[in-house]
Parts: sequence; C-alpha cells; structure tokens
Amino acid sequence: MAEENDILLLRRAIAELQLELASVRSEVRRLGGRLPEKKSGPVKAEVPPPAPAMEEPVPVLCPRCHAPVDRGDAFCDQCGASTLDVKPSPARLRPPAPKKAEPELKIDWERFMGVKLFAWVGGFALFLGVIFFVKYAFENNLISPSTRVALGMLVGIGAIVGGLWLRPRGYAVTVETLCAAGIAILYGDAFASRAFYRLGSPEVAFGLMSLITGAAFVLSVRLGSRYVSILGLVGGFLTPPLLSTGVDHAVALFSYVTILNVGLAAVALRMKWDFLVPLAAGATLLMEIGWTRQFFSPDKETLLAGIILWFCAFFLGAAALARRRDHDGLGFHLPAAALPLFCLGFSAYLLSFQALGSRPILQFVLLNLLNLQLAYAALRREEPRPLYIIGGVFSFVILSAWTNRFLTGDILNAALACFLAFAVIHAAAPAAIQRLRPDRSAWNWGYAFPGLVLALLVFAIHSQRAVGFLVWPTVMVLGMVALALAWFAAAAWAAVAALALVVGAFAAWMLRLPDAAGVIQILPLLGVFILAFFAWPLYLARTWVRSGGEKPKSGEVEKAGISAAELAACAAIMPFFLLVAVCGKVPLPDPSPVFGLVFLLDILLLGIVRFRKMDAAALVALAGTVMVQAFWHGHNFQAEAPAVALCWYSLFYLVFLLFPLLLCRGTERLGAWRAAAAAGPLQYLLVYRAVSLAVGRDYIGAVPAAYAASSLAALMFARAIVLPGEGRKSVLAYLGGVALFFITLIIPVQFQKEWITFGWALEGAALVWLYSRVPHPGLKAWGAGLLLVAFARLALNPAVLSYHPRTSAPLWNWYLLVYGVSAACMWFAAPRFSADEDRVQGVPVGTYLNVFGVVLAFLLMNIEIADFFSKGPAITFDFSGSFSQDMTYSLAWALFSIALVGFGIARSSQGARYGGLALLVATIGKVFLHDLWRLGQLYRVASIVGLAVVLILVSFVYQRFLNEKTPA
Repeated sequence: MAEENDILLLRRAIAELQLELASVRSEVRRLGGRLPEKKSGPVKAEVPPPAPAMEEPVPVLCPRCHAPVDRGDAFCDQCGASTLDVKPSPARLRPPAPKKAEPELKIDWERFMGVKLFAWVGGFALFLGVIFFVKYAFENNLISPSTRVALGMLVGIGAIVGGLWLRPRGYAVTVETLCAAGIAILYGDAFASRAFYRLGSPEVAFGLMSLITGAAFVLSVRLGSRYVSILGLVGGFLTPPLLSTGVDHAVALFSYVTILNVGLAAVALRMKWDFLVPLAAGATLLMEIGWTRQFFSPDKETLLAGIILWFCAFFLGAAALARRRDHDGLGFHLPAAALPLFCLGFSAYLLSFQALGSRPILQFVLLNLLNLQLAYAALRREEPRPLYIIGGVFSFVILSAWTNRFLTGDILNAALACFLAFAVIHAAAPAAIQRLRPDRSAWNWGYAFPGLVLALLVFAIHSQRAVGFLVWPTVMVLGMVALALAWFAAAAWAAVAALALVVGAFAAWMLRLPDAAGVIQILPLLGVFILAFFAWPLYLARTWVRSGGEKPKSGEVEKAGISAAELAACAAIMPFFLLVAVCGKVPLPDPSPVFGLVFLLDILLLGIVRFRKMDAAALVALAGTVMVQAFWHGHNFQAEAPAVALCWYSLFYLVFLLFPLLLCRGTERLGAWRAAAAAGPLQYLLVYRAVSLAVGRDYIGAVPAAYAASSLAALMFARAIVLPGEGRKSVLAYLGGVALFFITLIIPVQFQKEWITFGWALEGAALVWLYSRVPHPGLKAWGAGLLLVAFARLALNPAVLSYHPRTSAPLWNWYLLVYGVSAACMWFAAPRFSADEDRVQGVPVGTYLNVFGVVLAFLLMNIEIADFFSKGPAITFDFSGSFSQDMTYSLAWALFSIALVGFGIARSSQGARYGGLALLVATIGKVFLHDLWRLGQLYRVASIVGLAVVLILVSFVYQRFLNEKTPA
C-alpha cells in the first residue's frame, strides 16, 4: 500500500514538472520572436577568441530503449522503465559559446545635447536671469534691500525645492542643475546681504553661508552630484575672505575651515569622490597663506605653527581613516604628503625673520615634524616618494641658509639637535622601506642625508660657527647612523662618503689651530673616534648574525655590497690623510702624538688582516704609515734630535716585519708577507736620511747592513715556520729579494766609484752560485742584472778612467783588480745558466756573460798598455805614438786573438773562434798597414810580404783544424 502511494506521488510530481517545462518553452518562443532579424552583410565587430571548452554532462541512457533520460528523472518517458540504478556516462566537453562582440564606445550626442547640455545652459540662464532682474530692480530702486535679500532667498530655496520635486520623476540632470543654481543664488544672496546692504552682523552672515555650505554637501550626497559638492567647496572657502572684517579671528577662521574639511572628507568617503580631498587641501593652504600675509607677526609664530601642524595631521588622519574603510585611493594619500611639502615654505618664511631666526627651536620642530609626515606618507604609498625627496632637499636648503646666516654658539645646541633629528628621519626612511616594504625598490638616495648634514657641520666648524663640545658627539652619532645604514643597504658609496665627512670635520677644525698644543689636545678625541668607528660595523655585523638575519642586498642604485670588515678598514684608513695634512701644516717637533695614533691605526688594520682575512689592509696600513712619516719627516725632522724619530721608524718596521712571522704563519695571508717585505725598503729611506743628517756618512753602510741582517733572519725564520703550499716560494722570494736588495745597497752606500762595480760583480756571481743551492729564478735574474750593471759601468762609462790619478807602479793598479775580478765573475757565472732555458732574444745568457768577460779582459789589456806608456796624472790612449807603443798594442792584440781562437778550438766555441779571427785580422791589418807602413820603402815591402805570410799560416792552421773536425 505504501509503495503504491509513493508511485502516485512521483507521477504527480512528474506531471507538474512537465507543465512547467511547457510554459517555459512557450515563453522562450515568445521572446525569440521579438528578436530582430539578422541582417545580411559582413559583421564589423571582431569576434573574440573562444573561451576554453566547458564540460557538458551526458544524459542517462534508458536500459531498455536506450533513449536519453535527464539525470533527475526516475523513469523513462518513452517506455516507463526505471533509471535509478543506471550510472551516468562520463562528462564530455562541449565547445563554448562564442562571446558577443563588445559594442563600440559611442557618444550619444542627441542625449547629451538634449538632456544634459540644455539643462546646464538652462540652469545658468536661470541664474543669469535672476541676476539681471535683480540688477534692474536695484538700479531702479523697485525693491527695498531687505526685500531683495528675501526674494533672493526664496528664489534659491525655490530652485532647490523644485529640483527635489522633480527628482522622483527621473529628471536627474534637471534636478542637479536646479539644485546647483539654487545653492549659487543662496551664496550670492547671503554675501550681498552683508557686503552691500549691511543687513545683520558678520556673524549672522557667516553662519548663514556655513549653513548653505552644509546644505550643499547634503544635497551633493543625496543627489550624487559632483557639481553640487564642488560648488559647496568653492562657496565654503570663499565665505571667509568675502565676509572678512579686517579683524584677526584666527581660531574661529580655522575652526570653520576644519569643519569644512570634515564635511568634504565625509562626502569624499561616502561617495568615493577622492578629488574633493586634494581640492580641500589646496583651498586650506590658500587660506593659511592669506591669513599669514594679512595678519602674521613674529609674536604669532606658535599660532601659525599650530595651524600648519593641525591641518597636516588632519589630512594624514583622513588618509588613515580612508585606509581603514578599505578605500585606499590616491586622492586621500596625496594631500597627506603634498600639504607638508608646501608648508615647508612657512618654515622658511618663519626663519627669515631676524627675531625668529635667532631663537629657532619652534621652527626646527615644525620643520622636522613636516619631514616626518612626508617620510610616513612616502612609506605608506609609492606615489608620494618624489614629494618626499623634494621636501628633504628643500629642508636641507633651508637649514643651510639658516646656518650661514644665524648660527652662533648660543643656539648651537638647538641647531645640533635639529640637524640630528633631520638626518635620522631621512636616513631611517630608506631602512624602514626595505624592512617593511621589501617588494619596493630601495631608496639608496636617502642615505645621502646624514652625509649632507655632516657636510653642513663641516662648513659650520670650518667657519668657526660651531665650536662647542656637543659638536663632536653629534658628528659621531651622524657618522654611526650613516655607517649602519650603509651596511644595512650594502651601499659602499654612502659609507665612504660618511667616513670622509667625519674626517673632514676634524680636518676643518685641526687645520685652523695655530700651534701644536691644540692639535695634541684634539688627537685623543680623534683616537676615540677611530676606535668607535672601527668597532661599530663589526658590532653591527655580529648583532645581525646573532639575530638570524642575512645581510640585505642593495636596490637599483647601488649593487656593490660592502662587508663589515671593509667598513672597519675604511674607518681606520681615513685618518691617515688627516694626519698627513696635520703634519704638513702644523709644526710638530715631537712626532710621538701623531705616530702614536698611526701605531693605533696599524694595530687595528693588522687585526683586520689576522681575524677577518683581509690581506689588502696590511699593505694599506703600511702605505698610510709611510705617508704620514714622510710628511712629518719632510716638514718637522730636526737633525739635532733624531732619536725619537729613529725609534718610531724602527718600531714601525719591526711591527710589519714580525706580524706575519708571529701571527700569520701560513701562506694564505700573502698580503701580510708582502707588507713585511716592503716595510724594509720604505722605512730605510727615512732612516737613511735621518742617520746621514744626524751622524754623517762615515759608517752609513751600517744602515742597509742592519736591514739586510734582519731580512736574512726573517728569511731563515720563515723557511722554518711557513707551511708548504703554493705561496711558500712567493714568501721566501719576497724576503730573500729584500735581503739581496739591502746587501746590494751596502756597496754603493758605503763605497764609491770602482768599489761599487767591484762589489756588485762579486755579488752577482755569488747570487748565480746561490741558485744552485736555492733554486729560485729570482736569484739568477738579480745576479745577471748586477753583472750587467758592472759591465756597463766598466765598459760604457768613460769616467772610469778619471776615478783616480795614475800611480807610479805600472801594471799593479786598481784597474787590474776591478776589471780582472769583474771578468772572472762573468766567466764564473756564465756556465751556471742553462743554454736551453735562460735566453734573451734567442741567445743564451751564458753567451752574453762570456762575451762581457772577454770585452772586459780586452779593455783591461789596453788600459794597462796605455798606463805603461802614459805620462802625467791621467791615462792617454795614443795609437800613433812611438813605434814601440804601436807594436806593443799590436803584439798584445795578436796574442789575445790567438788565445781566443785557441780557447774556441779547445772548447768547440764557434763564437770564440769568430771573435779571435776578427781580432786577429784587425791586428794584422794594423801591423802591416799602420805600424810598419810608417817606417819607409823597404819596410813597407817587408810589411806587405810579412802580412801575406802570416795570413797564409793562419789559413793553414785553421784549415787543418777544420779537416780534423770533419771526418773523411
């Protein structure tokens, strides 16, 4: 029984659904008949690309007749079979329907002219008609003043009422026109009642116009009319100047302006009319300017500052309220930044008064608060950023002008507080934007403001306008803020600029001091600054790492980062230049204060090398130290008291020499080893000059000898402690090269003339020999260079013959010693150079040295012959003198050439044989064509015959040598 009832209910439901379906189909047919017929011709509108295909469900198939059945039907309409147990087929994709082409944007000129334009013109004509009628009535005195005002009120109210009466009937444009005209008539009538007829008090007229303004705002909201709201804005802000009595009522005036702005902001928030807020801000600014021009005096500075700050805060609050109501339009945020920017002009205006510029605390507070609002507005939105930049630059110009005109010691503290606050505001803004708005581009230009303020302080210090104690804490805080921001943003240029300006502040002060006493007093303060700025970036890095943060990257402007160690090194490098300037300008007989500060800088920089592995810091420290020493030595060294300076020079040398030996034993700190090697030659220049001026040059060779001994000791110590690696040879080469340099230097410093050549020849041969024990290429190169210099001094230097007068003992003279030993050194070193590896222009170095030795030996032979035959104190070469002298030269040349040929044959040296043959030919030619030719007829014949015989004999001997050399 229950099953039959269920079946009946289902059939009834099916019947009802079929009836509803039939009615829907008939309605679709009716609506389809009303559609316009499709016109033939091409369609101009472009059909957009089809949307992605959509899934279309496949209907259920009847298990009996396979007819399609809707998913919701329980029975088949064809055969009545049940479809409850049948599973639906999977869905299939159906092509989406093409979107209709969007209609082109067209202006309905008929509707615009017939409805809106005619209504606007009509409203304006109505307004003009009323005006002309009133004018006619006034001119003919047809209506009394009170009646005129009353009629005007009635006309204005009537226009508004008429417009509101038409509103339900759908004439929106006419309604808007009538209401706007009514508001305008009411404004004009209220203004005329007081301005022309003197009806009522000013307060009554003011209140009446305020009511009209409020009514305009209400109407604009009710009607949704922008024009009515603009009319209310214009009328509301024109009311005070139009009804001005010439008496200052600043509180009442700006209270009214505040109420007006509240109404405008409320309308803008409710109706989303953001354009009203910038208009209100501009009108408010004009009201402030007008009041300032008419009523301001220096005793009203507090009132003006309060008015400015109040309205700036008002528009900032309006922007915040709009943001809370999810209305974040630019119209609310732009006035919050633009109004403070323009109000900076009031700050400049206040500071232009002599009375206010000499007591600027309030003006400074106003300026910094305006900058703070600019920074906040730029932080909230991207668009006000240019206004913030302009405001910061304009504020800096204001502070610069005030500093140049008014800054004195009495108001220095207030100025320093203002400068510091200004720098912190503009420096914190970029850091805040990078932390709170990481998706925005970096504001690296903001980091310039601490530097600009530091530059302003440098100017004040240089002009002696800022001489108080608090100047230096301010400089320190500004510098530290700049360094922190530079590290935070990875902006190296900002850090370098800030450090340079901090040093510039000290330079501006120290270079104006008249004597050394003032410099000595300020040097401890400089030392405190050095320690503070050295430790500050290291502390920042440590704190940042402990907090789990990573060093942020810079934005678009600066992409080159800088580490904390590099910042610390910069802080320790900058003072070197300041100390150089001080040493060059201020007389300092005792260098201890300056050198003590230099010693502190060296320790700090070497600490960076040791703990932060920054090799370049050691070389920079050495360069800065030598630079300060050189300037002090050149301007202040006194030969009468050299002990203090020599002690400092020696201390600096030992610091750099021992630092890598004791604290950097590995080879990875090559910068420290380079500095240790370079410290000796650089310090030697100063020590040599000091010792030579103070003691004399009798034993001046002890100075390079001492440096050579210390360098050799360092070399031996380094060989024992330096770990093996790629840099081991470099370390030993640095120290060994310096030791060789000083050993070489002993000879020219202590000795003169030929002894320099003698010593360098021996040293060159010794270095080449040492290469076989310590195979470093530098030894061979240095030794070959010394031998080359020795050869040049003996063979290419004509002055060598005039070093000393001739002695009475022939042959046994200094020429024999120097030339003989030098030639022997050449021959000693020649075979120790590899013929395959050591080449110059393709020729082995050993060949050059052998040739140099032969040339020196030949020159020695000729010098000795000339010395034997010379008369007087000087040696003379006379190849056309006596027959015995000519024959002596010839005989000596012949023996020398024969010996050279014999050596070439014995050692299979083709070069020696060629040289001997060339000399032998020259000798034979000299004998027979010069020596014997001078004797007469028979002697000439004999000389020619003898020449032929000698040449034939030489040819025979040489031919026999070649035959023996070449096998048959």
